[in-house]
Amino acid sequence: MAERRDPGVLTRMRAALQGERNAATLEAMRDAGTGVYEELSILETRRDERRAAGTSPWEVASDVASHELTTWNGFVLQTLGETLLAADDAGSGFVPPGTFDLAWRWLGQVQPWLSRARQARSNPSYDIRAELTLPVDVSPWPTAPVSDTHLAALLEADSRLRERAEYGVFALDGAKRPPYRDDQVHRLRQYAAMAGSAADYARSLHGSGHEPTTNRIAAANLCFALSAWYRIGQLTAFPDLLAGLRLPRDRARFDPEQLPGGADFDPWCLTDEATVDAWRGDPGAVRAIDALWAADPDPAATLQVKAELDQAIDEGRIVRVFLPGKVTCFHRAPWSSLYEVRRAVTIAGRTFGVLQQFTLDVSAEEMYWGRPFVRRLVLGPFRINSAQRRPY
Repeated sequence: MAERRDPGVLTRMRAALQGERNAATLEAMRDAGTGVYEELSILETRRDERRAAGTSPWEVASDVASHELTTWNGFVLQTLGETLLAADDAGSGFVPPGTFDLAWRWLGQVQPWLSRARQARSNPSYDIRAELTLPVDVSPWPTAPVSDTHLAALLEADSRLRERAEYGVFALDGAKRPPYRDDQVHRLRQYAAMAGSAADYARSLHGSGHEPTTNRIAAANLCFALSAWYRIGQLTAFPDLLAGLRLPRDRARFDPEQLPGGADFDPWCLTDEATVDAWRGDPGAVRAIDALWAADPDPAATLQVKAELDQAIDEGRIVRVFLPGKVTCFHRAPWSSLYEVRRAVTIAGRTFGVLQQFTLDVSAEEMYWGRPFVRRLVLGPFRINSAQRRPY
């Protein structure tokens, strides 16, 4: 790679004022980690030789499987670090602190995997399972608000990793195997489908705009997909690990077409099903609903909470409840359902225990007094206003 010029005093001053950090060490780590591509080339050559010899991927020796697994892990971490660094370093030699920390951790893990890949290639009795509990997970993921730059890097990493991971599933599925392996392969294919769906959804969100919430939701889905590709690559490299595969819970996701202006937008989607027809016929309620969506500064965040509630209902984790007098909804627009927990559940990052009651409160009413738009989960138990027969 070309040698980077000294950034100069003005660039250093600007970087210091913005809290940016020198990327020189990260660039050195990135360059040192490119040794993983040599191992990847060796891995692919060996696979071609086994395929030509008719050797099934279900029959590889532990040292060969260990080499493939460790090489894959190093390659994924190198890819994540490279794409993040490339996206956030515009030639100045400095990157934001969040980028520095993520790239440091990802690139810093490449060398230990690269070392183990070369050990596996050198020792016919090597078995990585004697040292580590597999499969391992990628960490950390972005926790701060996700910028367009970080999202673009994650999308690029997904493009580079997905094809290889999906081909590994295809090759394993197409190879001759004992019948008892069929269920394992079916679960692996399902896992890959979940990852692909999450990645596709993230790309769709990214194409629909660059609002902070859509970026956050897209990034969460991409992190799920990238974590899955990381694990799937390990599982296809070491098929014996498939016996312990447990599928993760699929993420709740709203459809971007349900956003205001979208083809499937329903302004009454937040309203309690048992009373929505009555509210639709109330001119005052219609005006309140229109005002609510017009005032919502982040409808994607609102619809994401709704998607998580719908998933929790479908899974039987929460149920809609009736208060005395068959009251079923909260007291103000959009008149959301009241819920009771049957199994512990996390909605919008908040965990509720069994038999707790709660509702979704989304309102623009307080904006008339200069207060912010309300989007919150309100914990019960609820009481009935005897005059209006509404819970509060």
